[in-house]
Amino acid sequence: SAERVLKQGDIVGLDFGVILDGYYGDAAVTVGVGQISKQAQQLLDVTRGCLEDGIREARGLVNALDPLAFEVAGKEMAEKLRGRVPVIYTSMRYMYVAYNWKIKLNETGKIPAFYNVLPEMNHNEMNGFDVKDMSRSLSEKFFFIVIKSFDDDPRIVKRMDTMVKLYRDRGLEVEVLELTGGTVLENMFRCLLVADWTSVYVADMYGLEAEQVPMIEEFKRMIA
Repeated sequence: SAERVLKQGDIVGLDFGVILDGYYGDAAVTVGVGQISKQAQQLLDVTRGCLEDGIREARGLVNALDPLAFEVAGKEMAEKLRGRVPVIYTSMRYMYVAYNWKIKLNETGKIPAFYNVLPEMNHNEMNGFDVKDMSRSLSEKFFFIVIKSFDDDPRIVKRMDTMVKLYRDRGLEVEVLELTGGTVLENMFRCLLVADWTSVYVADMYGLEAEQVPMIEEFKRMIA
C-alpha cells in the first residue's frame, strides 16, 4: 500500500477466506520477506511446530468427539439463556474459549454476549453486579456462564467459587461448566461444541437465521 512498503527482513501474515456454495473456508500463513533475522526465523519455526503439534492432536479428536453428543447440552443451555444476556468467565488459560463462546452467540445466535477472565474481572467488573435496589433492573437480564477446568490454578478456582457464591447471594443466575479429564485441547473442543449447539438453538428460539450475518455484510458495504 502507499502507507506501508514491504522491505527485506519483514514478516508478513497472509489471511485468505473463501465462501463457495455455502462452504466457508479460511486459511492463513506467515512468511518472511527475503532474508530474515535468525530470531525471526526461530519465531516462525517454533510457531509452525506448535501449530503442527496442535493439528496432530486435533486430528486424533475427530473420532473421539461426536458433535451430536453435545446437542442436548447446547439446547438446554439455550433455553436457560431465553430472555437473558450471557456473560462468560474463564481463567486466562481458557480465555479464547470464552471469547469463542461470545462470538458464536453474537454471530450465530444473534444476541449480545460478553466475556472476561479471572483474576482481572475480580478487580473491577464484578463490582458492577453488586446488586442494589436502585440498580437491580440493570442486572436482571444477565446470565453468567463460568467455565472451570480441572487444570486451572487452585488460586483461580478459589476466586471462581467465591465469585459464584457472591453472585448467587445477590440473586444473579450462574451456570458453572466443569471441564474434567482429557487433554487441554479435548476440553476446549468439548466446550466449544456445546457453544456451537447453544448458539444455533438460541437463534432458532428467537426465530432468527443462524448462518448469515446481514449487519456485518451491510457494514462491509458501507465502508467499501
